[in-house]
Amino acid sequence: MSNTPMQYKQLKKAELHLHFDGSISIDFVHSIINKQKIVLQKFWSLQDIEDGKVTKPFLQKLIYARQDMESLVEYLKAFEITGACMQTEENLIASMNDVVENYVLPNNITHVELRYAPAFHTGSGLSIAQVHDIVMKAALAASKQHSVSITIIACTMKLFGPQDKNTLETYELYFKKYDLDQGYDQAGPECMFQPPEYIEQISKLPIPITIHAGEAFGPAHVKEAIECGALRIGHGVRMREDPEVVQLVKEKRVLLEMCPTSNTQTNVENIKKDLTDYPMRQYLLDGIRVCINTDNQMISQCTISSEIELMVDKLKLEPVEVLMILDFGYQGAFLEEAMKQKLRSEAFEWNAKLLSELDPEIKTHFAERMKLFE
Repeated sequence: MSNTPMQYKQLKKAELHLHFDGSISIDFVHSIINKQKIVLQKFWSLQDIEDGKVTKPFLQKLIYARQDMESLVEYLKAFEITGACMQTEENLIASMNDVVENYVLPNNITHVELRYAPAFHTGSGLSIAQVHDIVMKAALAASKQHSVSITIIACTMKLFGPQDKNTLETYELYFKKYDLDQGYDQAGPECMFQPPEYIEQISKLPIPITIHAGEAFGPAHVKEAIECGALRIGHGVRMREDPEVVQLVKEKRVLLEMCPTSNTQTNVENIKKDLTDYPMRQYLLDGIRVCINTDNQMISQCTISSEIELMVDKLKLEPVEVLMILDFGYQGAFLEEAMKQKLRSEAFEWNAKLLSELDPEIKTHFAERMKLFE
């Protein structure tokens, strides 16, 4: 197996940190905006659409993340455009099919967890509950049609606050029964981080929890998220600034959902733009569970396959470390246990066989390295 993006595509993967509205394709966005004449006055007018000025290159310039962005807040502006294309039942269903067919399947992702905030998709009159029902049904249909495992993570947003109507209505979703696994996330600008204010609500949830933390702000937020019951941390890249928090994450066996390219685009502190000091490999060496993700595949212009290649190049990941990182993705999935173990076993055997071309003793090396995580 040579180290090329096409070869990395062959590896079976679980992607756990993928924002639904950040991962629809640019072709889909361009088509919906022009066919349905969606106007966002901040960016363009109806006249611009009718004059043919809302071209794909025009949208790419507005949406695609850049390396010179000032912060996470600037990065998040693109969601105003993608979200506008996901406000009706028809468009939500089409969005699900677009992500699965144009990203998940080509990258051999056998389990994907799509996260989104239902409250951001009510602009055409749908209620939060209706939005979530549509998304869950669309995910179930796509899962069956394409034989791919999908979990949906509904997010509450930090900007709303714990007693906001949007937050309370979203919490009601977690107690409903669906034919698909789901999880909880608290997302949004980390400057509004407030998990302790939510702890009473979060502690009662009947579903597994992940929380964005340690991205725009430091390790204290990671500690607070774990105290709220998070099994996984979205990003956690700045956790290394506090050895005590690193030890806490290790002891609690918390999984870090790491997103390298996105972290450079949002200008995370203490991370070099060339990613040569990115802490993923060091975390692994320290006994911290990590998995690799894109965050927002379309906005960040990367794939999970290209992110693996990037980390191999920048951090000199060994084949066994690639196998470990992929295995942790399946281990940490918010998925019914029997299905999780089935997908994990299939992926492990498949990936070990491919990677054995680079390391003939990879299974032995894997068993030795995993002792650190027992």
